[in-house]
Amino acid sequence: TITPTGKDYISARWQGFVQPAFSEVYTFVVQVNDGARLWIDGSLVLDTEDSEVPAGTPHLEFQVNTTEALVGGRLTDIVAEFWESQGDATFRLLWSSPSQPLE
Repeated sequence: TITPTGKDYISARWQGFVQPAFSEVYTFVVQVNDGARLWIDGSLVLDTEDSEVPAGTPHLEFQVNTTEALVGGRLTDIVAEFWESQGDATFRLLWSSPSQPLE
């Protein structure tokens, strides 16, 4: 269990890489319940610390674009943090570019 009750008040941190297929600006979409932070290539690009998911809403969605084109074929550092206070826990990370559909 994560907490004594086995639910609520959890957090996770993922570290790894993305490898874009194209040298383009990429859009990252985060779907989260309750909050998240996202770093791309060492830069904090998303911080939803004060977000609150309204009752009956499955998650919030945030969209950020890279400030520069990612280099096709090159590994790019990515770090994602997620936390959930109460209720459903959701975290999804999707990405797209002009040549790559959202996945």
